[in-house]
Amino acid sequence: MTKSLEELKAVLIEANKNGYAGDGLEIDPLLPDFKEHQHEHSSGHWITRDFNTGLYSASGFRMVWYDNKSYWMMIRGGGMTPSYVDLPKPGYDADDAFAKAVFRFQKKMLRQAPEDMPVRGPLGSHTEGHFEYRNSVLGDLRNLIGQELIVYHERSSESIVYSLDYKAFLIPK
Repeated sequence: MTKSLEELKAVLIEANKNGYAGDGLEIDPLLPDFKEHQHEHSSGHWITRDFNTGLYSASGFRMVWYDNKSYWMMIRGGGMTPSYVDLPKPGYDADDAFAKAVFRFQKKMLRQAPEDMPVRGPLGSHTEGHFEYRNSVLGDLRNLIGQELIVYHERSSESIVYSLDYKAFLIPK
C-alpha cells in the first residue's frame, strides 16, 4: 500500500471522531503528566496518537505513523483566556461548569472536521447558542499553521474565551 495525502485525510477524520474529541481510547501515556489517546486506522497501516498536558491552559501534539514510521505531526498550544477559567457565567452553576461547557463545544466542533482539512474543527465560523467556533488555516496538510478560537456571545458583546495555535507538517524522510 502506498501512502497519500488522501489516505492521511481519511485517517485524521477517523482519529478526530475516535480520539480525544470522541472520548476514544485513552492509553497509558509515554510521557509523564500527559494524557494520551491512540487510534489505529482500519487499514492496519496507520496509527495516530494524541498527547495532551494541562487543562485550562494546555499543549500537545498529534503524531501519525505509517507502517511504524513517523509520517505527519501537529503541535498545538493554548487554552482558556485567564479571565474566564473559573468565573461563573449566567446559566452555569459551578465555577468550572463554564469551562466544561467550552470544552464540550470544542469537542463537538473537532468531530466536525472538514474532509479536505481535517486537522481541527470546521473552517470559518460556526455558532451554537452563546458559543461561536472560529478556525482559520494557512497552507495544506504538507505544511500549515492555524488558529482556533471559541467566542462567547452575551447580550451585545463577545469575548474570546479560548484560543489555540497549531502547526502541522509532513515529516521528511
